[in-house]
Amino acid sequence: MPITMIEPVAQAILDELAAYLPGKIATLQPTFTPVLPMPVPTEYVYGHSDFLRGFPVVQVDPVRLPMLNEDVRWQDHEKRIELGLFVTDVARANLARLLDRYARCLLETLAERRKDSAFLQAGRNFDLVFKGEEIDYGSTFPQSGQFLRALFIPMRATRRDVEFH
Repeated sequence: MPITMIEPVAQAILDELAAYLPGKIATLQPTFTPVLPMPVPTEYVYGHSDFLRGFPVVQVDPVRLPMLNEDVRWQDHEKRIELGLFVTDVARANLARLLDRYARCLLETLAERRKDSAFLQAGRNFDLVFKGEEIDYGSTFPQSGQFLRALFIPMRATRRDVEFH
């Protein structure tokens, strides 16, 4: 079995979100009250960046890859990643609402793609595990006449050969 690091897992997640998250946002946004603008993400990026070009931004960051022996192989570990979402708004009070709404869209999109076996195609063969994790709502910062806030959703990617529900 070839050595597999976090990058292909992160890219698979970003690809699925880029393809399916805009539709989920369009479906759910009219159901939220009060109505707030929820633009689709301007970027889907791998790794941490201090130079985001617009908002909102979805980011997948590697967190931890345990080394249990000299082989870095799927059967020996799980990959810990963090899905970040960065939003801005001119009203500080809107940020928590926006983060909650985008988090729901992100999590529902990933759950649906998992159910559709999206992470078993093209040699991906992994499962995303959220159970036991806590969403971290970051601090709020002023930025260029607006406020910026992020949330971080930790998850684990584990080896999976056969789909299960």
